[in-house]
Amino acid sequence: RRAGFMNYFGQQRVGDAGDMEDVGVRSFDVGREMLRHDFGAAINLLMRGRKGGAGGREEAPEVRRAREEWVKSGGDVDAVLAAMPRSGMTRERKVLKGIKRYGKSEPLAALRTLPFGSRIFWIHAYQSYVFNVVAGERMRTLGPRVAVGDLYLPEEVDGGGGNGHLRDRVRVVSDASAAADVRFSQVVLPLPGYGVMYPENEISNIYSTILKKDGITFNKESVPEGTAKGSYRKLTATVSRLSWEPLETGRGLAERGHEDVMVHSAKFKFELEKGSFATMMLREMFLTNFA
Repeated sequence: RRAGFMNYFGQQRVGDAGDMEDVGVRSFDVGREMLRHDFGAAINLLMRGRKGGAGGREEAPEVRRAREEWVKSGGDVDAVLAAMPRSGMTRERKVLKGIKRYGKSEPLAALRTLPFGSRIFWIHAYQSYVFNVVAGERMRTLGPRVAVGDLYLPEEVDGGGGNGHLRDRVRVVSDASAAADVRFSQVVLPLPGYGVMYPENEISNIYSTILKKDGITFNKESVPEGTAKGSYRKLTATVSRLSWEPLETGRGLAERGHEDVMVHSAKFKFELEKGSFATMMLREMFLTNFA
């Protein structure tokens, strides 16, 4: 309640943790190829898909067969379309039809058969991935305190959603005296792009290292599917109106032969700032026992 929790983006935005060989393709993997302007590679990753479905659910056998056909046939569009199930794989089907229409030499045109929001989602996923990595390093490097060179938002600005208007409101902690006047909950990190500034301390080097390793630069003049303006997001988020009540305790279970007196199920109610993920708050909260 007092310190808040790390304002990470959730798995539904970034994808499952782990190497691609273990978990398959994540959303940010597709976005990374788009930001490299390798739209053919982005389509290939889209077609290969995850090794499991969202939330750990396995994809249907017919979906996996279509993905395997993509790999086995070397991207034979007609063969993969024939192998696809009658329902589902909507994005993949549209992109394959785009390849048939525009040819394999025009992968961006094929991607543009998808709605704009669907295309840009992958870009946002990559930005979210970078934010998560940097946020973790920021806490390990500088700890839960305001440091010189940090970026922050004035208290009257809502930084939960990372909207565009924040770009003009972000300030730099100029010295130790200024740091004393900023609360840790005001610290923000950028989602990388051509229209944001980066922290003026060692955290900036983390961004540079990641983007250089991934071969990514953000250019305002690039196509929308190959760049991003960027925004800001609070490093930590707060929870309000948090309450909980046990639904089943050890006492109730004891009547049925169980000896454990811990709470086995409970109902939680809470409110979060705009843009924060309940899954991330619950993950942090479940590190604590509610006995």
